[in-house]
Amino acid sequence: MTQNEIKFFKENLLKISVSAYEIFEKSLKKDYLLDYFFNSHGVYTAIKSDSRDNYIVFYFSFDNSFSDVKIINEFIIKIINISKKYENRDIFFNFSGENLFLIEYFRKYFSLKTDSYGFQYKIPRSSKDILRIKTEKNYLVSDLKEIQYSNFILKDIAELIDRSFYELDLVENNTGFYSENPDYTFEIIKNAGRNFKLFSFKNELACLYITKENFVSLICVNPKFQGLGFGTFILYRAIENLFKNPERLCGYLNCVEYNKKAQLFYEKNGLIKTSHFKEHTLEKNFSLIV
Repeated sequence: MTQNEIKFFKENLLKISVSAYEIFEKSLKKDYLLDYFFNSHGVYTAIKSDSRDNYIVFYFSFDNSFSDVKIINEFIIKIINISKKYENRDIFFNFSGENLFLIEYFRKYFSLKTDSYGFQYKIPRSSKDILRIKTEKNYLVSDLKEIQYSNFILKDIAELIDRSFYELDLVENNTGFYSENPDYTFEIIKNAGRNFKLFSFKNELACLYITKENFVSLICVNPKFQGLGFGTFILYRAIENLFKNPERLCGYLNCVEYNKKAQLFYEKNGLIKTSHFKEHTLEKNFSLIV
């Protein structure tokens, strides 16, 4: 791949997720890239993991004008050939695009199980000004204090993330995933580095954000303090961090489909719903026939 092609792929894969971007970068360095294709409408990549993780991921990022069935069928043949060659591995499909026809075509053809579905929001620079004005009007925000991370509060951070997700019904059965996996939580914080910020209110953990590249990857508010305007504050601070890069024209944020409250919140604050994202798993008993 040429440097221009690599740049084009990275820009489009960032529209899916930061992880898609990072896995692609890793695949280039370690020769895990199985297949790729691009045109003026988007990109497709097939990436294998190392032997320990044992999976294949197909990434697709397309714009709304992409609907050429001939090209879609070319992808299907590629997918089938790769899937047959690595049939002992788990296979996942990640889509991002405005064109639901494309996503549904693949899902129905391969009888895919939907793991996650939602919307991607584009964050224009103008949204930063909208949020800044609202934040400045909230007198309680002055009592929010940025605090430094230390190992002594890892447990509290994990619980804050868990409680935020439970309050929004984004996880089932109240399992406490982050609290039960402190090493995983620590890795997230460590990898975020200076793009992880944590705030307290009256000596309690109140809210946090993590950004990566051009994505707001995580924002959380302690349910105890919801309704005080801290959601607006933490979104503003996260977006402000994104646009510290003067060359960045826009950012992105994903939201699951059933979190209606968050969708209204984002749209009210200047974010623009631009596309759909879907994550799928290929069922093991599916017969791959050309």
